[in-house]
Amino acid sequence: MRMRVCGFTVLLLAFAASASAQIVAGSPEDNLFQQITAADSLARKVELGQQFEAEFPGSPTPVLVSVYTLLMNAYEQQQEYPSAVEYGEKIVAKDPENVNAYMALCRYLSVNLRDDLSKAVEYGERAVSLAEGLKDREPPSNYTPEQWEAYTRDTENYAQSILSYARTIRSTQAGGAGSAQ
Repeated sequence: MRMRVCGFTVLLLAFAASASAQIVAGSPEDNLFQQITAADSLARKVELGQQFEAEFPGSPTPVLVSVYTLLMNAYEQQQEYPSAVEYGEKIVAKDPENVNAYMALCRYLSVNLRDDLSKAVEYGERAVSLAEGLKDREPPSNYTPEQWEAYTRDTENYAQSILSYARTIRSTQAGGAGSAQ
């Protein structure tokens, strides 16, 4: 699990760098985005992220996805899973190919909240589908072919694992309630 979190952190930093490239350097939008990424506390990161969302709703999609990802991650670290789910859903609304957001949503709903397990399974199935499709893509410029192969394999394995867990929990709860889902 630690390797997965480290991989997500590296990916998060890559998104932040990519998003920053989408903003005019020195603009108020850029200044606030830089403050979010540099914030030294989760509470400050959330405050600034929400401010960004309110002040710059028309930002380019990669920028908004990065801000939403930073907020989702901050809420997860604060164990405020309903808010993490809210921002995860904002991510997939803007970026329906975001496998990491789907995996996070599946995990929050099945592991942390044990809530809306049908939705957790749906998110997990989407994550597996997207993860399987990564293998057919060319590696991004910041990955060697070997690194990309390892990333896609690990992502697919994790997506399958979290989906399996969500299905098991859903089945267990359905069996305990005396009904099938």
